Amino acid sequence: MKWLLLTTLLILNIFTSGQQPWREGEMQVRVYASSRAELDFIRQSCLNLDFCDGFMRAYLTPEELGKLSTFGILTETEISNLNEWSASFGPAGVPNGYYTVAQLDEIADSLAVNFPDICTLHTIGIGSGFNVLYALKISDNSAEDEDEPEILFDGGIHGDEVGGPENMIRFARDLCLQYNNDPYITDLVNNREIWIIYCLNPYGRNYMTRYNQAGIDINRDCGYMWNGEGNSPGPFSQPETKALRGILAGNQFVIHCSYHSGT
Repeated sequence: MKWLLLTTLLILNIFTSGQQPWREGEMQVRVYASSRAELDFIRQSCLNLDFCDGFMRAYLTPEELGKLSTFGILTETEISNLNEWSASFGPAGVPNGYYTVAQLDEIADSLAVNFPDICTLHTIGIGSGFNVLYALKISDNSAEDEDEPEILFDGGIHGDEVGGPENMIRFARDLCLQYNNDPYITDLVNNREIWIIYCLNPYGRNYMTRYNQAGIDINRDCGYMWNGEGNSPGPFSQPETKALRGILAGNQFVIHCSYHSGT
């Protein structure tokens, strides 16, 4: 059985090692809609995009871009080949000065080891690519479920938005280091249960992509207002969103902040 498992993992690794983190030919494109008809067409096309100030930033294959152009919608390509763009960051997978997933995990583990009274590390699931999904719980009695307001922070649901995990792990570190030194932080830790999922999409961060290994934008995979965007086949179809749903259902959070950023 052991050899069968190892063989299966090896085959899966070989199969996925040549996988591209973005879809074939995918581009980052600014989209400018000038009429309600154009907005309706974009919405009905279920494209993967975000609304920005005066434009939409979309992640499009050549076929999707061609449909917009045929409809007469103005576009401007920002990154012509996202797979080449991601590969440009080299083996580290992230821009210089940012933590890798392995480094994030090491810091999280060190916080739990060095501050055991106020910080515990929890496994909340296994993400795509066999990546373990972790959450830190920081509270004055972190191993207990006390009658205190629960707060959830998450970052890195889009792997190429590197600021989220960076802010989350630094926030966790500041809470631990400043406990009993800074009165404000001490009060927060003593009277809250603070959960931090510092990297919800490890595969995406490893390869600087918006998607998980299955090619799904997991920020479009949750249940509320699900509409098939981001290549999602159905609500909570991915292990990362299942893990997020699990921690939400298993606790009574009064605040949930999901951190996004630029690339």
